[in-house]
Amino acid sequence: MLRFLALGISLGLLSVRGAVTWSTDQVELRATSLDPKVTATYRFKNSGLVAERVARVDGGCSCTVPKGVGALVAPGESGVVEIDFLIGDRTGLQERVITVVTEGATEAVHRLNLSLRIQEVLTVRPRLLLWTKGEAPTSKRTEITVSDGFEIEFDAPVVVGGGFTAVLERSQGSSTRVLVVTPDSLASVQNSEIKLTARHAGREKTLVVFSLVR
Repeated sequence: MLRFLALGISLGLLSVRGAVTWSTDQVELRATSLDPKVTATYRFKNSGLVAERVARVDGGCSCTVPKGVGALVAPGESGVVEIDFLIGDRTGLQERVITVVTEGATEAVHRLNLSLRIQEVLTVRPRLLLWTKGEAPTSKRTEITVSDGFEIEFDAPVVVGGGFTAVLERSQGSSTRVLVVTPDSLASVQNSEIKLTARHAGREKTLVVFSLVR
């Protein structure tokens, strides 16, 4: 009799513990390097008998911005945790582990996975143009290659810091652009940024080429 009573009490204690179940713990997304961000959505249900609060969300990277922290989900109800992934200059396969801590009758730690493949639309090579003080002030070039299937418009290049002239040219018969940079003088040390804004389908991205006289 005591054994059955103890078992009943144990089962009762288990039943009042909150239980968060996820519809999936793996999200796979695709983006381009022109996208400012993408959002990963993780849906869950509180299948326990007490309310569950999303106490903490850690994306393990400054490029991840969590949403939904602090949300309180009643028993039987569903909730959402969202992660904004900031693209920045990242390209290729990006993988992150998202750690979510929920608090109900007890605290629980959940590990979610985010896999993001970012297509590089614009390739800039080289990003650094270097001259030596005292040499002849010749022009140097940076090639900007546009991936197939993208129609890109470019603003005129902007020289930040002065000391250089920059002109954007289009290679004949191709989608490649050539940024031609010429120093005003090589008599002294100079460090400037050439900024070039690319636009496509309402999105824009600023490319930076560094020009240095040393």
